[in-house]
This record gives sequence, C-alpha cells and structure tokens, in this order.
Amino acid sequence: MTKGAVLCLKNVVKDTTREQIKETFMEYLPVAYIEFSIGDTEAKVRFETEGAASIAVEKMKENNDGKISINGTEVEYRVLDGDEEVDYWKKYIQEQKDRKSFKRKGGAGRGRKRFGGGGRFDSQRRQPRNENSKTRGESEPAEKKAKTEVEATS
Repeated sequence: MTKGAVLCLKNVVKDTTREQIKETFMEYLPVAYIEFSIGDTEAKVRFETEGAASIAVEKMKENNDGKISINGTEVEYRVLDGDEEVDYWKKYIQEQKDRKSFKRKGGAGRGRKRFGGGGRFDSQRRQPRNENSKTRGESEPAEKKAKTEVEATS
C-alpha cells in the first residue's frame, strides 16, 4: 500500500477521456493508473510514489492560479486518506487476486490438439522401406495392374 498516492476527482466532464486525465497529471509526476470510464463524473488517479498525490496537486495549483482543471473544466479533488484509502487498496488487492486466479478455459471445441495424430493414411498399415521390399504396384496380380499402353491413333 502506497500512502498518499491516490487522488480522487469529482465533477469531471462526461466527454473527458482517460488519456486527457493522464496527460494533465503526467506533466507533474508519473501516473501508475487511472480508474475512470468515459461518461463517469468521478475519477481516481493513482501515482507511483508515496505522497505523490498532494505533491501533484500543489504543482498544478501553482501553474493554474490555484485551480485544477481537466478538459477545460475545473474539478474538485481530494487526496484519499484514512479508512477510505485503506478500502481503496483492499479493493485493488482483491481485484488483482481475482484476476490472477481466473482460470481460462481454452481449446474446447476447437478441433484437434497440436500434433493430435490421425490423418489420411494412419489407418493403412505401414511397411518398412528397404531394398528388398516391394512397392505397392509390384505386389498386385497381373490382372489387377492398370494398363499403361497407349494405342497409336492413325
């Protein structure tokens, strides 16, 4: 748990994108993750280092006349602390565990497995190939051999 690394934003304009939020804060400090979807009015920005949320707020306020604005609109903000911060990190850790424990079911109904064997000639008996063995055509009786003579047409 990284204390003081999560900044909660309110009154975010509905057409704001995650990238716009990230670009706004990346000017000041590196952002680890942004919890936000288009259409939401709240966002949570998680920074990489401890105490970075309040540092980012101070730097933004210095450069923007004491205001924090994203996508041209001023937003409300607060750094998560106390129980609210602990709850955020518990939820984050649980989501990570759930994601890792999710078992993927793959390959069902997708044909044979790799090198699954079987093919066109597997049902035929294989015979060793050496100098003394006969080829298929030589083992058949004369009447079954295909005629290869071509009659000359005049």
